[in-house]
Amino acid sequence: QAADIARSATVSASTVITAVTGTDAASIEISPAGVAVIAPDPDGVLQHCNHFLDKDLAVGERHATERPGTYDRLRHLRDHVEELSVDDLNARALAMLGHAPVDAPVCAHPDLTQPLNQRWETLATIGLDLPAGRLRVHQGGPCQVTEATWQTF
Repeated sequence: QAADIARSATVSASTVITAVTGTDAASIEISPAGVAVIAPDPDGVLQHCNHFLDKDLAVGERHATERPGTYDRLRHLRDHVEELSVDDLNARALAMLGHAPVDAPVCAHPDLTQPLNQRWETLATIGLDLPAGRLRVHQGGPCQVTEATWQTF
């Protein structure tokens, strides 16, 4: 249903929306060129970064030359899927770590020497508990997570 809503919208820019129910999730890639639904992999894992995974939408992708770090981030997440699947949210947050420019920049801190539109920053770290219908949010990147910094909704 979420993909149908996305297909009905007129869009002028690209984005991805993660749609989640109590038992399922998918990434909905939206661009002026179309809408694609990215399902979890065969193991039930859904990971997405800032580039198109749909092969048709990826044809017009500009990130390959303008912001190639998105591919490194996805590789990092895929390489750490086992650690990212544990129940402990603090352990999951630590598994996401990788700081720019050395590692895959999953945890980004603004470079204040850059222009404002180039100061990438991780604003939130989020954990979903689908069966319980809970969302846990930490304001900031995973390198700053502690048990006390989580807010539960």
